[in-house]
Amino acid sequence: MTQEKILFLGPEDSPLIPWLQEHGEEVIQTADKLSAQAVAKQEFSFLVSYGYRHILRKD
Repeated sequence: MTQEKILFLGPEDSPLIPWLQEHGEEVIQTADKLSAQAVAKQEFSFLVSYGYRHILRKD
């Protein structure tokens, strides 16, 4: 199984983060506001927004 690079947008104490890591995923967590360009540069496999305080725009 390949390791996925996941951007987790939300609080660092979320129980989802260790669960994803236990299943072999690389998790990058932030609660900071990000631009679409910053996210696109990193080439994440998945983006998880859970308890994230900022609105994600389609751009």
